[in-house]
Amino acid sequence: MQIVMERKLTIKDVMDYYLAHYANSMPNGSNGIVTMWSEMNEIKSYYKECVSNQSGCYSFDEVIRMCVRGLYTTGHQKRVDEQAINMAVSNLMTGKFTDFRTGKNCSLLNKRTISFYKYFVDFEELYDAVLQLIGNITGIGYVTLYDTARRIGYLLNQPIFPVAYVYLHYNCVNKAAQSILRRRLAYREPATSFLCEFCAFPSICIEDILCIFSDVFIKVLNTKNDSDETISKSVNNNWRDMPLKEFLEKEDKRFKDRKNSQRWPEFENTKIYAYKK
Repeated sequence: MQIVMERKLTIKDVMDYYLAHYANSMPNGSNGIVTMWSEMNEIKSYYKECVSNQSGCYSFDEVIRMCVRGLYTTGHQKRVDEQAINMAVSNLMTGKFTDFRTGKNCSLLNKRTISFYKYFVDFEELYDAVLQLIGNITGIGYVTLYDTARRIGYLLNQPIFPVAYVYLHYNCVNKAAQSILRRRLAYREPATSFLCEFCAFPSICIEDILCIFSDVFIKVLNTKNDSDETISKSVNNNWRDMPLKEFLEKEDKRFKDRKNSQRWPEFENTKIYAYKK
């Protein structure tokens, strides 16, 4: 006999599940910031091989292409035009941005030394630099822009992550956050807005949680009726009859199934780094 959901699902239930199932894949970074998982670790390994000039490694241009495109044909990354990708890589490699603190025009990348601009104080400065370089390219949306900045931030000598703000570019993430905060939201919201719900989670993890369990937040925490257009049609209507753990496992699996896609053909060479899923 199946046990029905005996009490209302809470945000703490989601947090506990996230910690139990994702903590092992999140090595601690500097200042206790939790780093983003396997894809970013893999790209960083390619970058290190590139810096050390080992034979057979990816070029610096190819590493930057990974930062823009990602390694896998998932979701929005499949919809980004090839020409837009090429323009973005070119602009990042050779373009100039204005450092608003100094007023100087600077290069994000130094192709000669295979290095990055090293004077970013926080993620917002990096994000604004990437915005200046690729934000006006037709076909490059805010989700790609954020993902590019996030991946590049992880490659810096002193990695930087979103700390002061939670970025809500993904439609599902924004709607999940709206279900929690009960108001319309900007593309990035102060992390302090989420303190009551997410306690000590860093911003980058809050965004990850909202993405993985977006339908949980929208479906269970939203007070609107089930016919509301913001509720994903992929959520099974019998969610009310599931035990809490089973419900969260179902949503987690659905998210992983969406992410379980093919590698881009140009990034299929995995000889240098033994990628672990």
